[in-house]
Amino acid sequence: MIPLKRTQVPRMADERTTPEEARRQLARMGIPAAALSDEQAIRFLGQILRAKLPPAIPASTPPISGRAWLSAALTAGGFVQPEDRKQTADLGDGGPPVPLGALAILVMRHLPNGKPSVKLTDELLAAQSNGQVDDLRRVQAVLDEVAEDVGIPNRLAYHWWES
Repeated sequence: MIPLKRTQVPRMADERTTPEEARRQLARMGIPAAALSDEQAIRFLGQILRAKLPPAIPASTPPISGRAWLSAALTAGGFVQPEDRKQTADLGDGGPPVPLGALAILVMRHLPNGKPSVKLTDELLAAQSNGQVDDLRRVQAVLDEVAEDVGIPNRLAYHWWES
């Protein structure tokens, strides 16, 4: 498999894209992949994903639009980590900017490649990322709106981590 510089939503540690999964993803994009070899299917999917992901946000950038970033991440199926780990995003909800990492964490929860073995609650994610639960809840509210706007529902189920 070709290593990606721009990362799709991370997979579980031991999970790799199988040729069958690559063919299914290509088929969902309207690309006939049945005649491709296993290696060709995986390589072609990787090339498409690299082309779809938006570029990294340069360091020292003022707060970005959280809604625009979420929309781009959902429609591309992933994101590129910003150059500056302290990058913030304005959610447009009247509150203060939040760390872009909070948006990234919730995009990963929204687009999992399989059901995690633990419930990824806001509290657990905040503790693991040294973030704020209130920030995650604000981001989730905006993510729910953006996901509905772009027509990309949660891969497992709406708020699956709460059940």
